[in-house]
Amino acid sequence: MQTDISFRLRTGDGHHPLVVITNQKTYTVRANDTLRTVQEIIAKDVGSTPEAVQLLYGYPPKKITGGPDTLIKNIIHNSDSLVLELIPPPLPPASIISQSCHYEKKDEQTNAGV
Repeated sequence: MQTDISFRLRTGDGHHPLVVITNQKTYTVRANDTLRTVQEIIAKDVGSTPEAVQLLYGYPPKKITGGPDTLIKNIIHNSDSLVLELIPPPLPPASIISQSCHYEKKDEQTNAGV
């Protein structure tokens, strides 16, 4: 029974934040690690959150489906190549942005009178 799975990871644009010379990095994880565990490992490497780590596989690349508790051995095979996409965090609701702008303007007016 296989205990480790190695896979190559690259970003959709061919770059990886940790590797300057090459455009990919190889990871080795335990076959019984969950998808969430793998996302946490990658997130730590790239300075992001596990929720922002989206993995794609195949050609053309397709989103990996499976819950966070799905075993990685049930998703990918040894020596697979994956693509990393970082999902940007959601924007705050427009009402919060508008209130923030209002407060900044109010502060500017208060400071202008000093």
